[in-house]
Amino acid sequence: MQGGRRQLLRPTFVPPPAIRQLRHLTRYRVDLLGVRTAEKQRVDELLKDSLIKLSVVVSDSFGASGRAIMAALIAASGLPRCSPI
Repeated sequence: MQGGRRQLLRPTFVPPPAIRQLRHLTRYRVDLLGVRTAEKQRVDELLKDSLIKLSVVVSDSFGASGRAIMAALIAASGLPRCSPI
């Protein structure tokens, strides 16, 4: 009877290092996509708070046209593109 009980537990699967690294990179990419999405939403909310509704003019605020409009807005404002820390 003990021989049968020993066969009930399966050994755990430990993937090889290459697969573990690929899984790690995949999780990291998903995290980065989440951060990017949050930043895009933050910019959209900032524009809405400034009474600029870019989403009415372009379908993708971060496509080529949307980025060009934002660059023109920044250039017209006289503000630097990146503020020093």
